[in-house]
Amino acid sequence: MNWTRIALFGVLISAISLVSLEMWLRFRPAQDPMVWVVSDDLGYYPAPNQFSGNRQITELSMRDGPFDGSSDNDTLILGDSIVFGRQYDHPTIPVWQIGAGGWSLLNLLAWVDAHPDAVGRIEHFIVILNARDFGPLTPWPGDAIKPTGPPISYAWRFIVWNWHARIAWRLRSDDMAPDGNWRDPLREFCGRRHVTFVMLPYRSELGAGWDEIFADRRGDLAEQCPQSEIIDVAQVEGWSRNIYNDHVHPVEERWIPIVRDVIDGGVSIPEGETGGG
Repeated sequence: MNWTRIALFGVLISAISLVSLEMWLRFRPAQDPMVWVVSDDLGYYPAPNQFSGNRQITELSMRDGPFDGSSDNDTLILGDSIVFGRQYDHPTIPVWQIGAGGWSLLNLLAWVDAHPDAVGRIEHFIVILNARDFGPLTPWPGDAIKPTGPPISYAWRFIVWNWHARIAWRLRSDDMAPDGNWRDPLREFCGRRHVTFVMLPYRSELGAGWDEIFADRRGDLAEQCPQSEIIDVAQVEGWSRNIYNDHVHPVEERWIPIVRDVIDGGVSIPEGETGGG
């Protein structure tokens, strides 16, 4: 048996496979990686005026059409990846949205402070949070996760990103981050604005011990923003771990109607009722 030929054949097959993967990713628009901007004030945010996959990013880093004063839309949703929408759009929910995967409450408030003209056109702010969003400003996680430019190799980017994502998930901590300095800026943000807070738990945040944590966070929000409505999704009837696509994102069939109800005027959830685990 000629081991040299076998080795060369293996190298050839590997090279052909990598080149094929590279070409498939490079010419498949849905795989275009999002490009990010690193900021001392905001941590990181989507680079303006880009197209990534089916996601059109505007000059304000939003996933929407042009933001102008002629629009009848007066609602802005703020959050993390649950708002950013992953790889799908929600054309049936005509609202402005800003967010990025991993953003904390302080990242959201920093974006608001950085865009006073845009924020001045908004009548209703919907802020989507989980129990871990009350920590410090989330910093840029690095170029492997949030690249600041297009990849030299799409195949390398695809492999490295998935590897880093798996490592990050295995190493994630269930410990709560220490509180960030969000109370004063949140109180200033609420002011006379119409703000609705939607507490959306991670799948791992359903169950024993978390009800008390979410109750404490609802109390924190009510203390800083006493005129605001606070909705805890865990109290929606039938809410459970089984309706999540992953550890963060619920299935659209259950999540989108809740968002639509909040936009239309809120949802009524009896205090004290909790969804099943």
